[in-house]
Parts: sequence; structure tokens; C-alpha cells
Amino acid sequence: MRGWREKAARNQALFREVNEQIERLPEGVNVHGYDSFICECGNPECTEPIALTRAEYERVREHANRFAVALDHQNPDVETIVERNDRFTVVESCAGEASQIAQETDPRSQARTRIKRSQPTRHAAEGSP
Repeated sequence: MRGWREKAARNQALFREVNEQIERLPEGVNVHGYDSFICECGNPECTEPIALTRAEYERVREHANRFAVALDHQNPDVETIVERNDRFTVVESCAGEASQIAQETDPRSQARTRIKRSQPTRHAAEGSP
């Protein structure tokens, strides 16, 4: 995958990272129970805000290849709609390189991988080779 599909996947990853930083802000910055996140669509010019609760954002982030996007910002060539409401759409990158990029750039997946690598294996803990 080269060209626009790779660029779109990397753009999604970039805005997901921005939203991870937004989520770390104090809870008091939300309005009417919603935090303002940035659309995670593949359009590099899109910075449309989307309103999600922290619980909704956490539900999206449980899956490395899912993204919260503004309504009608999904790309049917590389994404499937998983959830839709009156404020945002959750899309999932389809199998292939877009999905691989989503998983490789997911800060939470990377953190879980680092934790697993730092934990001793059962054999090491038991003193076995």
C-alpha cells in the first residue's frame, strides 16, 4: 500500500495520538459531559472536533484498529463502520496494511507489548532455562 491509503492510515494514527494527549487533560475541561476530540479520519486537512465522553473514547481505544471520526468521514475503501450515533462514527480499519499501521502505531498496544516484554517468563521465574 503506497500513496493515499498509507497517508490516510498514518494521518489517523497521528490524530489518535493527539486525542490520547487530550484525554490526559483534567476532567474539568469537558462541556455537558463530553470532551472535544479531533476527528481521526484519514483526511490530512480535517481537524473537525467530535464530542465523546471519556467512556466512549475508552471503548473505541480498546481496539487498536478502531478510530472515532466525524459523521460521514468514514472511508468505505479501507474502513468498516462499527458504531454510529448523532455525534460521531466509529470505524475499523479493514485487514491489510492500513490495519497493520493502526496496530503498529497504537500507543496503548505498544505499552502493552513493553509490559509483556519486561515481565519474566514462567520458566525464568521458576529458574528454568
